[in-house]
Amino acid sequence: MSNENTPFDGFPVSKETLKFLREEHGLFIDGQWAAASSNREMSSYDPATGLPLATFAIGDAGDID
Repeated sequence: MSNENTPFDGFPVSKETLKFLREEHGLFIDGQWAAASSNREMSSYDPATGLPLATFAIGDAGDID
């Protein structure tokens, strides 16, 4: 495991977890990953370190129907 440049306050994180967090995250709609119709994204941050965890799509009304 590695804790190199991770937002986990020095705690070890598996390579699989790091890979997942670095991937683009869309919306999971009808069993499939899809980009948001607005193409907007947002980042989540580790509250302990302030480092970014992941970036994910922001859904809106256009993604519902």
